[in-house]
Amino acid sequence: MIGLGAQGSMYAKFIKDGMVPSMEIGAICDIDTSKEAVANTDYPGVPFYEDYIEMMESGKVDAIITTVPHYLHPEMGIEALKREIHALVEKPAGVYTKQVKELNEYAASKPELTFGIMFNQRNNPLYKKIKEIVDNGEIGKIRRTNWIITNWWRPQPYYDQSEWRATWGGEGGGVLVNQAPHQLDLWQWICGVPESVYSKVAYGFRRDIVVEDEVTAVVDYGDGATGTFVTATHDIIGTDRFEIWGDQEKIVVDGSKTATVSRLKKPERELSDSMDMEDVKKLFMGQMNVEELYSQEVIEFDSPWGEQH
Repeated sequence: MIGLGAQGSMYAKFIKDGMVPSMEIGAICDIDTSKEAVANTDYPGVPFYEDYIEMMESGKVDAIITTVPHYLHPEMGIEALKREIHALVEKPAGVYTKQVKELNEYAASKPELTFGIMFNQRNNPLYKKIKEIVDNGEIGKIRRTNWIITNWWRPQPYYDQSEWRATWGGEGGGVLVNQAPHQLDLWQWICGVPESVYSKVAYGFRRDIVVEDEVTAVVDYGDGATGTFVTATHDIIGTDRFEIWGDQEKIVVDGSKTATVSRLKKPERELSDSMDMEDVKKLFMGQMNVEELYSQEVIEFDSPWGEQH
């Protein structure tokens, strides 16, 4: 374990409690020497290091997990792979695109080693099911996607608790790099990478910070398909709603817990062309049976916090 803060302690506890089969903690590293006493109490007999290079060269570890400031993930991942040590780096993969690209390319040159970046929501059974639906072509061609994820409310004391929080040098950004990377990752994992992005980014809009605390983005997937992404850290009554609209289906995810899948009986354009004005009147007056147009299925999984890791 490199870093024994809040996230590192969570990982260490998962391993100590036997939640990760066939794995044990070989060593712990942290530049904060006060963590050594914590490690000795919670993980007796586990070697403690202040220098991660020294730890990796000790011969006591086969793999590392990095839970450190964001900009250190690429460097530590590469140093581990150089020494034939498997590496799992926490999200985000890094702060600078160039560094992350170097990390990924170096990992690709070491196919015999296991390398990963922890986007734990890819292990959420709900999102795995939605990706399966999209990948199987059930939704048809994606026409529009929207994700509003504003339930990241963070009051000012959250930012004031540490000098590195919400700084360019410490975190490398704000809500996009700290709170919302999971949704950004799921969005492109499920719906694909857009061709272009336009965004309105507000820096220190509602909080006394220098990085972004509100973002509205519009993306273009090409062929007329578009998407929007809205996130913020100052909505005390936040929203988590993800919509994917395709030629044949619409998927709406509420609260990352429940997905409603609406399946059209025929492609939308075909339904439109087959209606006459009498059908339109019935539709507008609520006299048309919607089951003639589409069916609905509700998908829900119980996925407790931490289980995805």
